[in-house]
Amino acid sequence: MKDIIISTIVSLMVAALTLFVSAGSVWFFDGWLFVFLVFSIGISFYCWLKKSQPDQLNNRLSSQDSNTNQRVLFFGRIRLVFVLIASGLSFRFGLFRLKSLRYLFAFFLLGVSCVILVMVFRINPNLSRAIEKQRNHKIVTSGI
Repeated sequence: MKDIIISTIVSLMVAALTLFVSAGSVWFFDGWLFVFLVFSIGISFYCWLKKSQPDQLNNRLSSQDSNTNQRVLFFGRIRLVFVLIASGLSFRFGLFRLKSLRYLFAFFLLGVSCVILVMVFRINPNLSRAIEKQRNHKIVTSGI
């Protein structure tokens, strides 16, 4: 539990520093909103998982994934760093200003993706990044 809190705080600080250093200012409202939303959604998801499915949460936190999955996660984090840097530079140089309707639509899509994520975990709490074959378990390879 303590490790998760420390990891979350460090991730928040690294993301905020990356975003605001590249933006050249802390007066980047969209950046604060993004950091707040992403981390509040992540923390809310963690709290929901801890309350509704504590066994699955402990299983996820203690499991060691394969090397391939770790590489995928690493490249996902690198991609996030590039997105944060690009967003900050866009603010600094005034490149991509979204109209308010597009802005609201983007946050609506973020909310919808969170709802879909919660629905997926409610339907299949054993969801994992790796395919695990168990006894009497058939893997669907095609179709719906």
